[in-house]
Amino acid sequence: MTNNQTDHDLLIELKTVQQVMLRQVTELKEDISMRVTQLERNKLDITDSYMANYKESVEKTLRYYENRIRCNEKNIIRIMAYGTAALVIIGIIQGILSLYFR
Repeated sequence: MTNNQTDHDLLIELKTVQQVMLRQVTELKEDISMRVTQLERNKLDITDSYMANYKESVEKTLRYYENRIRCNEKNIIRIMAYGTAALVIIGIIQGILSLYFR
């Protein structure tokens, strides 16, 4: 085989590889273009966003639960205060009765 024949074969191979790569790049470009179009078509509008649809109801629900928690805390503190007072009174009564029935 001559040197010219080898060079010619190599050029044909390179040309084939170049065509394959060019086809792949073109396919990638078309695919990316199609995906961008799809994403733009399916993007959210401001009317679909959290702020427009859900924020008010979520904040209302959170305020409701915060108020319930505050109310429950007040009730627990009140019950603990009454319970402590009752125990002190029972202790005083027990002390008086133990002195009286000695």
